[in-house]
Order: sequence, then structure tokens, then C-alpha cells
Amino acid sequence: MLVLGIVESSLELVPSIILQHPTIETASKARRKKPEHTLLDEAVHSAAMKTLPDFEKRGRPDILHRSLLTALDSVLARENRLRLFVHTSADAIIDVKPQTRLPRRFTRFTGLMEQLLLTKRVPPQGPILMQLRRRKLAVQIQRLKPSCTFLLTEEGKPTPPMELAQMICSEDKPLVMIGGFPHGSFTSTTIELAERTVCIYPASLSASTIVGIVLHSVSNQLRLSEHQFSSK
Repeated sequence: MLVLGIVESSLELVPSIILQHPTIETASKARRKKPEHTLLDEAVHSAAMKTLPDFEKRGRPDILHRSLLTALDSVLARENRLRLFVHTSADAIIDVKPQTRLPRRFTRFTGLMEQLLLTKRVPPQGPILMQLRRRKLAVQIQRLKPSCTFLLTEEGKPTPPMELAQMICSEDKPLVMIGGFPHGSFTSTTIELAERTVCIYPASLSASTIVGIVLHSVSNQLRLSEHQFSSK
């Protein structure tokens, strides 16, 4: 079982310190929502965000949307070989059930994430598909007890994807962490939690592309597609 964590993700509600900004008020009125109940989004709130600390790493929920869709659509997820969680920059953990089917349209995803951040679970009633808990990444890793923790970063050891897949598949319970933010570097706290830091490409790649490469390489290493064809 591979555990995938999308960490330091740019997912948060509009912070209180910019609620009164005209850009925030205009956007929330258009959606008929309270400003504090709306998702921070650089595409809409860029003018207001410039006063926020680390603004270059914030307000990109679209990165998480694409990364989650890629992970949940993967062969590993279909074969029940993947466990998935999200860690946000505000130190919240979102557990994502493998059977979760996310909206393809970003506007619907935005509404779903707003509901999750406000109510701590999705859906509000019935079997839980996504649940949010206030928990530091270090505590999450302690609870998961992975056999080895990998962090994918441009500053890591150059490692071709198939070589990484071999390393992952040699572990009983590997954890792979991929950043869910647009610019900047991982915090020192996150880096210190990794046992191995690796780089799979000598240039910057989007988070969803990295997710796709890693999961595809692991499924190839496990020969999952071959097993499916041979069983029919």
C-alpha cells in the first residue's frame, strides 16, 4: 500500500486580515456568500493577497484539485493500492477515501472545499468521504507509521522515476510527499520529516504531473495492467 500525501497545500478560507478588502467583498457578493466562507483564490483575490505573509505560496486550490483528480483516477487507486491524504499550510489534515469522486469542474470543487473547511467533513451526513482534522504533519506521519518517507523536491537527489518506483515498491508501507503549492520551497519542518529527498526531473514540474509520473511508475513496477489483462 502506497501512502501519498499532498503537503503544504494552498487550501484555506479567506484570512480575517483581508476580509474588508474591496476585491474580497466584491467576489463574495457575486457568489452570495460571506467573505469568510469563501476559498482564497489567487485568480480572484490577487490584489488583496499581496499583503499576506508568504502570499506566493497561497491561494492556489486548483493545484490540489488537479493533483487529487490525477491520484484518484490512477490505476493504483482503482486497484485499492493507494491511500491519500492532504496536508494544508495551516496544519490541517484531510483524509480522502479511495472511493471519493471529486467534481471535474473547478467551480464545484471550490464549493466542496468550502463546505469541508467549514463543516470538517464531506458529505455533511452519511458515510464520510473526506474529513478534516487539525493535526500537524509530524503527528500524521507518526500515526501512519510508514516504513520510509520520501519527499519529492527539486533540491533532492536526482532519481529517475523507475528507480524511485523500485525504491518505493521495496518498502512495506512507503509514504510519498509531494508539494501542493505553486512557488517557493518546503518548510524546514517538512524537509526534516523526510528520510529520502528525491528529484525526478531536472526542471520544475506541476504537482499533478509529479503525482501522475510517480503513480504511473509504481503501477508499472507492480505490473498492475499486465495482471489485469492476464486475469481475463
